[in-house]
Amino acid sequence: MHARKQGHGSWLLVVNDYQWIGNPRLGAFSVYVDGRLAGIAPLGEDLNVQVDPGRHTVRVRGWWYLSPRTQVDVKPGETARFSADIPQGKPFWRRMGRAIFDPFHSLSLKRVGSA
Repeated sequence: MHARKQGHGSWLLVVNDYQWIGNPRLGAFSVYVDGRLAGIAPLGEDLNVQVDPGRHTVRVRGWWYLSPRTQVDVKPGETARFSADIPQGKPFWRRMGRAIFDPFHSLSLKRVGSA
């Protein structure tokens, strides 16, 4: 479900792609734009955030785990799309080690395109 809000302006779209098997409320990500809470991306859904054109810093948080800060330049009328998840492609033991020893960089936030 990737609904785009109506209206003019620039948008950040953060999609929660986390594969969670527990209570869906616990799999939601808090989305921060320029250091401020912009909203919650529920499990398997997305969050649209209207922003001014220009450079922004985006980060997601799930419990005490955070993604690295991601810089994005958004053009007028553009929608910058991001996928939020846990890092994939690494062995389980490495992901758990990172979650324990570096919780401030244990989530993944990747730009996946724009519209």
